[in-house]
Amino acid sequence: MSDTYQTLSPEEASNKARGFKAAISNPNVSDEAKQHAQYVLDNELKDAGAKLSSAEGPDPKNQIRGYKSTLTNPNVSDEAKQHAQEVLENELGGEDTTGSTDDGVDPKNRARGYKAAMNNPNVSEEAKKAAEEKLNNM
Repeated sequence: MSDTYQTLSPEEASNKARGFKAAISNPNVSDEAKQHAQYVLDNELKDAGAKLSSAEGPDPKNQIRGYKSTLTNPNVSDEAKQHAQEVLENELGGEDTTGSTDDGVDPKNRARGYKAAMNNPNVSEEAKKAAEEKLNNM
């Protein structure tokens, strides 16, 4: 193993591994670079404590966030939004899709975000009013 990866913490090694995995699956990366990335994954990062795969599968919180963002994305088709709603209701434990605030975000940071939206000239008046209402209900 090279000295380059020996000094990385397991978290740093895992981040590097994700980058190399992305390079391998990116069609714009040369075959030579993909081979190098695979070599590093197979021979160097594994020994550095990198978490190369998730035995538990995807993080349910990340899945929920992804499906919730699908519901509010104007560039997503109605069929995809309907599918996301069904997955949230049926497969992810009937999670609340109304925007529950019990998502681990610090309430002070959430309040700062609402205040920023209220003062942002690029935010619509409707959204500013909604942010003010949410801030007042905290």
